[in-house]
Amino acid sequence: MQVGNVSLYQNVMDQKVDRIQSPTESQSKAGNLFTPADNNSEVTRAFQNVNIADSNYAAEISAFDIQKASVDNLTASYNNKFADVNSAESDHSTAAFNTQQISQSAQSVNNTINNTQTVIGSFLNQINTSSNNIAALDSNIGELDGDIAASTSVVNNYKFHSGRMQSLEAGYNNAISNQNGFFNSINSISQSMANINEQLAALNNANVAGISPNQTLINQLTQQKQELEQKYAQIMQDLSENSQTISQFKESQAIVASHDSNAISVFESKINSMYSKKMELVSKKSEENSKLNDFLDKKGVADKELGQANGLLESLLIRLGMAENNEVRLLDKLENRKVELKIVQSSLDNAFIAYQGNEASVEKAENKFNSSMELLSLTTQRHKAKRK
Repeated sequence: MQVGNVSLYQNVMDQKVDRIQSPTESQSKAGNLFTPADNNSEVTRAFQNVNIADSNYAAEISAFDIQKASVDNLTASYNNKFADVNSAESDHSTAAFNTQQISQSAQSVNNTINNTQTVIGSFLNQINTSSNNIAALDSNIGELDGDIAASTSVVNNYKFHSGRMQSLEAGYNNAISNQNGFFNSINSISQSMANINEQLAALNNANVAGISPNQTLINQLTQQKQELEQKYAQIMQDLSENSQTISQFKESQAIVASHDSNAISVFESKINSMYSKKMELVSKKSEENSKLNDFLDKKGVADKELGQANGLLESLLIRLGMAENNEVRLLDKLENRKVELKIVQSSLDNAFIAYQGNEASVEKAENKFNSSMELLSLTTQRHKAKRK
C-alpha cells in the first residue's frame, strides 16, 4: 500500500541541507570593513543598511529553522502514521484471511452435515424397508404357523384316536360283551331289593297291627338289602366304566372314519411343504434382520458423526462471529489510521509549502544582505580613497 510519497520531502529530511552563513559570520565580515569610528554619513547609512539586512536575514533564517523543524516533526509523524496504516492494513488483511478460512471451514463442515443427513435419510429408508420386509415375513410365517398348527392338529388328532381305537379295541369288545350282563345283574339286584323292601314293609305293617315282629328276620333282611345296595353301586360303577370305554372307542372310531389314510398323507405332505416354506421365510427374516442391524449400526455411526459435526459447526460459527467482529474492528481502525494519515499529510503539505516559502525568503534576504555588504564595501573603499 502506498498512501503518500515519502520521497517528496527528502530535502527536508536530509540533515545535510546546505545552509547560508550565519548572521554572526556576516556581521564579522561587515566589521572588518567598517568600524563605528568612521563617521562618514554615506558609510554610516551603508552600514545601517547592512545591519537591517543582517537583522532581516537572521529573522528569515530563524523562521526557516522553525519551519524546517515543523516539517521534520510532521515528516516523522507522517512516517509513523504511514507505518501505522501499513500495520493496520496488515492486521486487517490477516483478520480478513482468518475470517475467510473460518468461513470456508464452517461451509465445509456444513456441507459434511448436509451429506451426513442425506446418508442418515438413506439409512432410515433402508431401515424402514427392512422393518416392513420383516413385518411382512412375520405375517407370512404367522399364517404358515397357523396352517401348520391346524393341519398338525388334524393329523395328531387322527393318530391319537387311531391309536386309542387300537388300545381300546379289546376293552371295547369286552365292554360290548359285558354290557348285557351288567344290565341283567342290575335288573336282578333291583328285583331282589324290591322283594326285600316288600318283606320289610310287611313286617313293619304287622308291628303296626300289634303283632310282635320277627326282629331277627328284619335284621337279616336289612343286612341283605345293604349288601345288595353295595353290590348295585359297584355294578353301576363298572357299568359306567364299561360305557365310557364304549363311548371313547366309538368317538375315536367316528373321527378315524371321517379321515381316510390318503387324506392324512396329504395333510402330512402339506405340513412338510409348509414347514419348508416357513424355514425359507425364517432364513429370509434372518437375512433382513442382519441388514436391519447393519443399517442401524451405520446410522448410529452417522448420528455420532453428525453430532460431532454439529458441535464443530457451532464452535466455528462462534469463532466466525468473533473473527468478523475483529475484522470490522480492524477495518475501522484502518480507516481511522488512513484519516489520521491524510490529516498529517495535509498538514505536512502545507508545512512544506511554507518551508519552501521560508527558503525563498532566506535566499532573498541573503541576496539583499550580500548586496548591502557589497554596497558597504564599495562605499568604504571610496571613503578611504577620498581620505588619502
